[in-house]
Amino acid sequence: MYRATQTSRARHFIGFLLGVSWVVSALGQADQPIKISADHASRSELEGVTKYWGSVELLQGDITITADELEIHQSDGGDTHIKAVGTPATFTQPAYANEPALDAEALTIKFAERKRTVVLQDQAKIVRGDSLISGPIIEYFIDEKRVQAGQDSTKTPERVEVVIPAKTQEP
Repeated sequence: MYRATQTSRARHFIGFLLGVSWVVSALGQADQPIKISADHASRSELEGVTKYWGSVELLQGDITITADELEIHQSDGGDTHIKAVGTPATFTQPAYANEPALDAEALTIKFAERKRTVVLQDQAKIVRGDSLISGPIIEYFIDEKRVQAGQDSTKTPERVEVVIPAKTQEP
């Protein structure tokens, strides 16, 4: 019985982790316009870099990203890299359908379109409902639907923390 309950909790937690892909969630809102507001903005066409700084807020549908600085790098080949830096940078998506709200934060959040990865780095934390994962680095591999939390090899090791809520019994 214990192993079955543990397996059920593990499956529930894996489902939570699969939900951390806000990029995939955002694709569901790709028909929504992206609105970015900031104190300052600059664009270098030659470098393919757009920078926003000072109370940056990016909105697409009901998804919100806040940061102190946001950089978007676009190569001639169409590859896009996005880097949000803040104290912390945040990503929020309210509850929808049967899914609880998603709140993610880190000092740095990076998205690489071609690699299809999202990396939360330095004081990284993801909360979805009562579930939590935190640690120095959290990587999400979109196509593999795989999350990996670990260490930054250049810094003092910190522990990864995972909270899996108890399954509630329905009467």
